Amino acid sequence: MEIPTVRGLAMGTPPVPRVESTVNTKPKDSPATPEPVPVTIIGGFLGSGKTTLLNRLLHENHGRRLAVIVNELGEIGLDGSLIEGGEAFVELDNGCLCCALNEDLVTTLAEIGKEPDLDQVMIETTGIADPLPIGHAVTRAELGERFRLDALVTLVDVLNLEKAMAEASEPDLQIRRADLCVLTKTDLAAPEDVERIRSLVRERAPHVRILDAADKGFLDFLLDTRAADLMSSPSRSTPTESHAHHAGHGFETLSLDMGERGTIRLAFEEFLEFLPEQVYRAKGIVKLDGEPGRLIFHVVGGRVEFWQEPGLSGPSRLVFIGKGLEGERLREEVQGLFEDVM
Repeated sequence: MEIPTVRGLAMGTPPVPRVESTVNTKPKDSPATPEPVPVTIIGGFLGSGKTTLLNRLLHENHGRRLAVIVNELGEIGLDGSLIEGGEAFVELDNGCLCCALNEDLVTTLAEIGKEPDLDQVMIETTGIADPLPIGHAVTRAELGERFRLDALVTLVDVLNLEKAMAEASEPDLQIRRADLCVLTKTDLAAPEDVERIRSLVRERAPHVRILDAADKGFLDFLLDTRAADLMSSPSRSTPTESHAHHAGHGFETLSLDMGERGTIRLAFEEFLEFLPEQVYRAKGIVKLDGEPGRLIFHVVGGRVEFWQEPGLSGPSRLVFIGKGLEGERLREEVQGLFEDVM
């Protein structure tokens, strides 16, 4: 199955292309390397709440070491001293870094890439920016394999979206580019208005997963903390599963440990490409029949990314996060993929 890559798309072409998947297969004799740092691009039209979200990311105690690239440091409520150097860096009490975007995003990322122990990078776009070229920059050859594109996230102001779309083309483009759309200011709008905007977003971008910034688990979801915790927990020797519903915000997590069972690449790739829309995030490490090492995969919204790590070993483990997950159906589908291959 031929899968398009980020590098295979040309900037500034097609009105609304999306990066559906990325494949990176390393040479068979290459050693296992640390997983690339995920980069999440935060976009949205003027006044949609990007600065509010970034302030939350920078100041809440979420347990992740983030690097946040913003357009103007002055818009972020920062405490601390500027560190002299190529970029204006501020290190916060919770270990996160913040820096101002210079004219060259690749240079800014290269500087951030020197920082050890980063969990994730967040990039703020301007209110009128097309996020796709920024996504391309993350995959530039100059950065090696230090980063991977996690998701294009578009914030949607439910109070002003319709007016903005009537006056400018950027809001529509930003929604159609997105892997995830986040509804903001829902607490200030009537429920029927929120649902109307949700339907409008779905009409413009049927592929997109829609979240609410008011959800209690929203930041954990955006930062992938639940899946990261499950993937790093001690492995088990026999196939097991857990299905947790996170009270108060509707996110559910299904974790499957298939032990030393493996699956066939083609069938597994097809499974990832056609996950049900209730799955917002998925990640895992999978043994493939007849191939060395393990396949690492990430899914965010409609974006699928995977690569082969020949030096890895251990059980096949998969995590799915979403709303209204049909856990039994997912479990049966995964079980069917792995049951005939040992």
